[in-house]
Amino acid sequence: MMRTLRDKRTMHVVLWILIFAFVVGFVFIAVGTKYQGFNQADPNLAAKVGNDKITIDQVNQLYEPALNRLYSNSDQTPSQAELTQLRQEILDQLVDASILNQTAAKLNISVSTDEVAAVIQRQSYFAGADGKFDKNQYFKVLQENQITPQVYEQSEAQEILTQKISSALADAVVYSPEEVDHYADFLNRQLKADYVDLDVKNYAKGINPTEDELKSYYEGNKSQFDHPERAKSRHILIALRSGATPDEEAAVVKTLEGYRQQILSGKTTFAKISAQYSQDPGSKNQGGELGWASRGTMVKEFEDQIFEKLKKGEISEPFKTQFGYHIVQLEDYERSYTSSFDKDRAKILEQYQDEKALQQVTAMAQQLNIKLQQKETLAKAADELKLRTQSTPWFTQNSGLPGLKNSQSLTRALATLYVQQWKGPLDLENGHFFFQITEAKDRPLSAEALGQERPLAESMLAAEKQDQWVKAYLDDQRVKLRVKTYLN
Repeated sequence: MMRTLRDKRTMHVVLWILIFAFVVGFVFIAVGTKYQGFNQADPNLAAKVGNDKITIDQVNQLYEPALNRLYSNSDQTPSQAELTQLRQEILDQLVDASILNQTAAKLNISVSTDEVAAVIQRQSYFAGADGKFDKNQYFKVLQENQITPQVYEQSEAQEILTQKISSALADAVVYSPEEVDHYADFLNRQLKADYVDLDVKNYAKGINPTEDELKSYYEGNKSQFDHPERAKSRHILIALRSGATPDEEAAVVKTLEGYRQQILSGKTTFAKISAQYSQDPGSKNQGGELGWASRGTMVKEFEDQIFEKLKKGEISEPFKTQFGYHIVQLEDYERSYTSSFDKDRAKILEQYQDEKALQQVTAMAQQLNIKLQQKETLAKAADELKLRTQSTPWFTQNSGLPGLKNSQSLTRALATLYVQQWKGPLDLENGHFFFQITEAKDRPLSAEALGQERPLAESMLAAEKQDQWVKAYLDDQRVKLRVKTYLN
């Protein structure tokens, strides 16, 4: 929804997409070698999914760049067990993609090139100095991450297709009121977890470029240091149903004004209210954070607030856009700016260090993910990678984690896990976290509290049920399509 208003994903999110859209899906099979099939009739055959074939060449196409992304910034080398795990994951991802594509054909669902182009053109990390899509920036970002435009565009098309299929199959997801109540109690448990924090700033401290390297970096990224007039904001959205009456709109305005007064009184924070009540799924888990936006990149009503009406730190009164009603807080504002190397050297160095550090963090996160997929505990996997493991005190889905600012989004994500289940990377400021639940204590809700928590629990249960349904559907289709794989 809010992608049309503002795509808030930043460059570091691109790298996580690359990890899990490409690395897990297509990576490699053995260090220094390409893997081969053992089907004597067709040595290039990796799998058969009904009448569809997955070739060894399809997988090997991304072998070298994926291998470089994973180990060029690390002294770790994969074990044979890790390579075996990757081998299985690669085929699973490709088989699932084939099944979904065949399902889309049966349901007459397709993705046009215009849809893919529209999504890519709204992504902020491909924007030029004017805040709008820049083809040269697009090619540059992909080249730096060793991804071809064809591969990236295919991955975006697959993501859109998966969303469409999930929506089409959503009616198959059913649950009872009793299940919702049990799930609300489940989410309300007290939990403890082990965690690893891959902090970009810590990695950045050890990166010291030469002056020539830094100047070369600046010349190649000058547009990132020049910028037009821009504003940084966060918001809370309440959507309107189609055909909403004036009374319904008035009720929404009253609700948002209530939130505004709570924030202004100091009883709560904008981020907490947004995380709990905002209906923008693209920003609520970041406390409503939308990041920097230049003029011309957001809807007019929103820009009128952040560029014309508000001063830094102020919160707007409720206002309406095509998405519903909002309140917005202006976090920061900057006039247009033209950079120079001497004037901006400190900022250039910091960004250079952050980008190089993020590459190291990305590689480490990939390796940690591989080990956890092998059913290793987080503590053991971290020890093998020479990472520090920490333990949380007891927490709940609404408490956040002591010492981690604005971490309620993390605890909400962790509330859905059972003991020994893990999740990561979860992003918070400069940290990229992996968690594994180690203990849990039941904490049943009172009747009054259950009434308050039921709407959120129902939405989260529906999402989980939909994920489970899709997984079950894929497993069922594997049997019906008589999936066969050929790997040695």
